[in-house]
Amino acid sequence: MNGRFKWLPALFAVLLWQSAVQAASLAEARQLMDAGADEQALQMLRALQDAEAGDYRFWFMRGVIEARQKDFQSAIGHFRKALELRPTLAEAHNNLAVIYNEMGDLRGAIRELEASLELNPDYATAHENIGDLYVKLALESYQRAMDGGDAALIRRYQRLQHLRDAEVRPVAPGVYASITGALERWRTAWSARDIDAYFAAYAPDFEPAGRFADVGAWRRYKRRVIGRTSFIDVKLEDVRVLLLSDTRAVVDFIQFFRSDGYHSRDHKQLTLEKYRDGWKVVDESVL
Repeated sequence: MNGRFKWLPALFAVLLWQSAVQAASLAEARQLMDAGADEQALQMLRALQDAEAGDYRFWFMRGVIEARQKDFQSAIGHFRKALELRPTLAEAHNNLAVIYNEMGDLRGAIRELEASLELNPDYATAHENIGDLYVKLALESYQRAMDGGDAALIRRYQRLQHLRDAEVRPVAPGVYASITGALERWRTAWSARDIDAYFAAYAPDFEPAGRFADVGAWRRYKRRVIGRTSFIDVKLEDVRVLLLSDTRAVVDFIQFFRSDGYHSRDHKQLTLEKYRDGWKVVDESVL
């Protein structure tokens, strides 16, 4: 996936051996693996199996080497074995996700990444990987939907492709505050059912999803739906800001929506552009 989908080549940079006697031979195998001598390392691990079969790190190493050799079924089995011995091993779920992605099973990869993040919510590599996968799934969905030649869908697809391929810049604290401030104004206006403030959060050239003929149809629909609810509550979690340029950013988050007639949990992305009066939403998608 653009060369950006990441896995851990080895866990041992952070998981140091607690037992010097037990670790000695495993450390030799690791040194071989780090030197690129995967087949020699694998032969050594096979010879150590009787002695080390109860150590989750032994199975993790085997999984890493076999995954690099594209022996995916063996690697899957050995990462599963590592998880049996160490159920809290978030890194094994991440590596399983990389394998499933290589095999074309995107939903299987996402399930593993969700399991990884449930174990370690601060696991940056898993966050990055799951974000890339959601974009890839969205692109595939747009490709299927574009068979009818819908121009708006084609533009949304091209925007999402640009997001996937863009080099993300670091976000300065002041810029981050401006972008998240715009996001909060959008959220609070929606929650308050303040339709004018809600529309003000969107750019003049905002293009709604393909189900709407134009922005006017989208506005009429939103005014009707928001107007007939007695309450709306919108909460956001796991908000992440990706700065694509000085004037363009993507905000990725989990949205919890609740009203008197509907509730949902969605993974959502807003693309914002900087205008003279602040950051505005130019594109909106549910992944």
